[in-house]
Amino acid sequence: MKNLLDYKYDVVLDYVAFPEDINGLMTELANYHVRIIYVVLMVDRQTIIRRDRLRAEEYQMKERSIILLNDFENHPDLRVDNKLYTNHYTEAQLPEIVSEIINNEKYRVK
Repeated sequence: MKNLLDYKYDVVLDYVAFPEDINGLMTELANYHVRIIYVVLMVDRQTIIRRDRLRAEEYQMKERSIILLNDFENHPDLRVDNKLYTNHYTEAQLPEIVSEIINNEKYRVK
């Protein structure tokens, strides 16, 4: 990632990341003049189960998706401001979600 930043690329990490992971990332990038946005896309239990079932069988997370949902919902260091509940959005509203993430300063951590 640092190599890409050195070449002035924008970098988007699409990964399951807890606050401690972001803290490590911020430490690693302390000498870089970068903007770090941290947002956890959240849904309710019914939605996560429904979306998981839409995946091909070999890619379904099954119970692991519920475990991760609970881990994020109950994480003591995950601020409410870093959660974005997407279960009320439709696929057609994806541009709105992206705009919200890019433009809302509440998701910015650096």
